[in-house]
Amino acid sequence: MSQASESLFLPLTLELTRAERALAYLIGNLRWKENRAVGIRDLRVHDATKDIDQQGIAAELAFARAANVYPDLCTDPRAGGVDCVLPSGVTVDIKSTTREKGNLIAPVSKHKNPTHADISVLVKGQFPLTREGKIDYARPARMTIVGWAWTKDLLDPSTIRQLRTPTHFIDRDQLHQVLPLVVAPDGFEKSEMAVDQFCWALGLRVAELDEAR
Repeated sequence: MSQASESLFLPLTLELTRAERALAYLIGNLRWKENRAVGIRDLRVHDATKDIDQQGIAAELAFARAANVYPDLCTDPRAGGVDCVLPSGVTVDIKSTTREKGNLIAPVSKHKNPTHADISVLVKGQFPLTREGKIDYARPARMTIVGWAWTKDLLDPSTIRQLRTPTHFIDRDQLHQVLPLVVAPDGFEKSEMAVDQFCWALGLRVAELDEAR
């Protein structure tokens, strides 16, 4: 494995393929319906639109391709958690934004989730839709992986700012720009609970497919 493939050097911009866009549209719609059906709502202070779940899965797919890992395609109701696991064992939570100068943010209630990921990664970009809410293939869907921070640092009380609501906030210029993929970064403390949650979600989906057969 080359040195370049052992780490991501950020920022890194990718353009989603037609297949990735179709997948993001489908999974995003299913997540939105299932989350709202059980009362889970998006708590971010920016980008609070109906297509938020499509934007989120598009960002997750872009990161998964860049890191060469398997994305979480489950649509089961969830509020936060792990989006993918790096070869090093580090768990990842993708934070997406459509704002050109967006920053890494999380609701204050996030620290109450015992299964939060080891790191939080900021991905900015647009998932173009037509006025009818369909995929707009005439416009490119570019996603930029901006940088990352330890989730424990993001959720530290010192990062709370009063935006529309009290919100954990790390400026994009303060994010780490190199993400090791194979060897865990210094300061890594393995979260067995978070890894178990991710594996359980994938296992649940496999079981549902087997049952459907």
